[in-house]
Amino acid sequence: MDEHVLTTTRRSLHAVAEQLLAGPQHRAEGTIRLRITPGGFGQVGGPWQVVGTDLVGEDVRVPL
Repeated sequence: MDEHVLTTTRRSLHAVAEQLLAGPQHRAEGTIRLRITPGGFGQVGGPWQVVGTDLVGEDVRVPL
């Protein structure tokens, strides 16, 4: 894999984790912990997770 692509992907996933998952997690639970899930990572106390290239909630799946 091209190093530039890897760096861009890592930064993008970090931004998703910080802005879309950790913020709401902190407001709801008072913590910014995330967990490893099959195919990605997600909130500890909430429904949102990243699976592959999608943001997934209880009844919704949005391509990132």
